[in-house]
Amino acid sequence: TNGTNGFNYTIHNGINNLTIKGQMIDFASEYTTFKTASEDWQTDIFDGLTFPALGNPPNRKVINVFQPDFCRPLQLRYNRTVAAFGFGQLHEYVLKLVDFEKCPEMDENCPEADKLDITKCLSGRLILITKMNAEIPEETIFLSKPHFYGHNSSSTNVNFKPDFHQHESTIYFEPLTGAPVRAQLRIQLNTNAWIDRLKLNADGSTDPTRTRAVRRFVPMVWIDQLINLNHEPLN
Repeated sequence: TNGTNGFNYTIHNGINNLTIKGQMIDFASEYTTFKTASEDWQTDIFDGLTFPALGNPPNRKVINVFQPDFCRPLQLRYNRTVAAFGFGQLHEYVLKLVDFEKCPEMDENCPEADKLDITKCLSGRLILITKMNAEIPEETIFLSKPHFYGHNSSSTNVNFKPDFHQHESTIYFEPLTGAPVRAQLRIQLNTNAWIDRLKLNADGSTDPTRTRAVRRFVPMVWIDQLINLNHEPLN
């Protein structure tokens, strides 16, 4: 069992089969009533702390990791094998926001969504924390890549110019052990807000137009986290 920050996973330890090391059996959390188990999914799900041996070439094109903050799996998809960070060969995987409701098999052929609705998950956590029935309206909070990397950002009315090195999430695995050597996590949280229409006066002040509000997709938070394997575990 892996248990951190109130998240409790039961996983396969991989003693007899390293290719299933870290594979999730079930999950529960102190922060939400959400629970899940391996039979709820049409694919193997991993806990994101312990990874399977991958082999060289990799025997897994995708590693679907259950993300407890969003109550859903996120996909790591094999991109290439590189020499980097003092290693002769590392498997580079990149983050793919696959919507399991539209592609439940979550394999390498699933299309990537431009955003994922995580409102229900956060709403459930809010109710548990506040002890109040304060649900967040549907389709309010969405997860995306920073600056909508790889997708059309026109819905935000912002001319984003994302690129791989600044906005893609990558993780590099040592092939034989499956140990993550370096991970760069980059995600963005957005709100699909209702915006009241305003009239701009000549003096710079504004007045409500008393017309129907419009929805605007507004980026809120960009998370950029770098994780490196220390030298001690390598020795």
